[in-house]
Amino acid sequence: YEEAGDIYLNKLKNYKKAKVMFEKVKNWEEYARACELNEDYEEAGDIYLEKLKEYSKAKEMYKKARNWEKYAQACKLNKDYNEAGNVYMEKLRNYLRAKEMYKKAENWEKYAEACELNKEYEEAVQYYIKAENYSAAGDIYLNKFKDYSKAKEMYKKAKNWKKYAEACELNKDYE
Repeated sequence: YEEAGDIYLNKLKNYKKAKVMFEKVKNWEEYARACELNEDYEEAGDIYLEKLKEYSKAKEMYKKARNWEKYAQACKLNKDYNEAGNVYMEKLRNYLRAKEMYKKAENWEKYAEACELNKEYEEAVQYYIKAENYSAAGDIYLNKFKDYSKAKEMYKKAKNWKKYAEACELNKDYE
């Protein structure tokens, strides 16, 4: 079967037959290669992930298959937490999973962004401050909480004078 698989794969370019042969002898490396050449990217990703534990190769296959859930899973297993977080946040709109990944990566800026997108504004402010993004924290105080005094404080820390002036005006500091 191994030899037949090799002939189907390399000489005859019959990747479906090659897959059958390599499956019979449990040669998962060649099976995955045949899947990839046959553009069965998701199946190749599954083999790389589950049988071969080659997470970076699984990521590549799932990305080609545009299976973002499995891509994010492979990123996580490969300890690419920021990338997994980006996929959960931008492609899958799963902000809770994104937060988990950004927390593992200790990426407080993106963690705060995921909180904000999930309408968890108090937590977003806390992590924007931790990430020293005082302007973003100020924006939440200004636009979501209408706490102009806190917004001023954040904009002052950020040296964002245009926004600081806006918060002063809204706080009626001119009276």
